[in-house]
Amino acid sequence: MRRLAMRAALGLAGAMALATAGCVLYTYPAPGVVYVADAPPVPQYEPVPVTPGPGYVWIGGYSVWEGHAWHWRGGYWTLPPRSGAVWVAPFSVRTDRGWEYHRGYWR
Repeated sequence: MRRLAMRAALGLAGAMALATAGCVLYTYPAPGVVYVADAPPVPQYEPVPVTPGPGYVWIGGYSVWEGHAWHWRGGYWTLPPRSGAVWVAPFSVRTDRGWEYHRGYWR
């Protein structure tokens, strides 16, 4: 009986670790600054599709630094995380240290 309880506990711990790892992979990174040697690419033109419903906010596409290269994230409609929240789009500024990339976030 004790072995069965131990196996169940280990199985549950493993399942929780996998579930948590999945959540971490898909959460938006916290606001912050990253220094990048390469300039971000020119923004791509995207037509804004019709809103899916009331309260949705259009997040325009932007280039995001993913550790080794810039990648384009296409624009999308989303509901803000809370009432009155405002999306602050990511941006890059040229500095002495390279390109200072500021991640987007909700404030």
